[in-house]
Amino acid sequence: MQMSKLFVITLTVLCINFIVVPIFYLLVSTNPFLFLDILKDKEFWSSMQISLLSAFCSSVIGLIMGMPFAFFVVRKNFPAKSILESITFLPIVIPHVAVGIMLLCLFSRAGISIVDTIWGIIVAMCFVSISYAISSCIMGFKSIDPELEWTARSLGASASYTFFKITLPLMFPYIARGFILSFARALSEVGAILVIAYYPKSIPILIYERFENFGLKKAIPITSFVILLSLLIFSIVIFLEKRGARKKEYVF
Repeated sequence: MQMSKLFVITLTVLCINFIVVPIFYLLVSTNPFLFLDILKDKEFWSSMQISLLSAFCSSVIGLIMGMPFAFFVVRKNFPAKSILESITFLPIVIPHVAVGIMLLCLFSRAGISIVDTIWGIIVAMCFVSISYAISSCIMGFKSIDPELEWTARSLGASASYTFFKITLPLMFPYIARGFILSFARALSEVGAILVIAYYPKSIPILIYERFENFGLKKAIPITSFVILLSLLIFSIVIFLEKRGARKKEYVF
């Protein structure tokens, strides 16, 4: 029993170190003065603007499509419901270079040019990140007791009033979580974007290009900056999850 406990603790520590040590090492080994060079780098700020705008748009689009789908899957019973829900995870398992080729073939056949455009970046980001928006919305709808909605309807509230005044406020932490996770996943996408839209350069493409052309010295500062941004996003997700748990306890 003692040996099994020690084994579990050892693997737990190993797992944590495997995740944390590379991140910590890169951050502490980055020369702080190199961050000053980033602040003066116009190409970096241009790429950051493109990445943030594209990730924001793709996440909004993902929620607009994903929320009604999640509502339909959770609230309705129909044959092959589990299969339909499983399909939403396909973007996660398909290699993202293959995603780029697949989308490029589809839009080329339709006569729509998305090559080297910001629209191409948004489409690629949306495809690879929409699963997170859908799964978070599904979790949100499942967490809400339908009796709350039925009670409101029985008291004379309309369907729209019930949704916007009861369901949506309870859903908000899950919606925000889905948006942030989608945003983070979109921001980190590189494989599909390499195929569809090398230009205009997003942040992952810029990091890849700096590493290929100039080596680690030029790639490390931007990488460290992106890691800090990722840690900030992670902190927001944790905060929203705790806030959602407290709100759920308060309501129920």
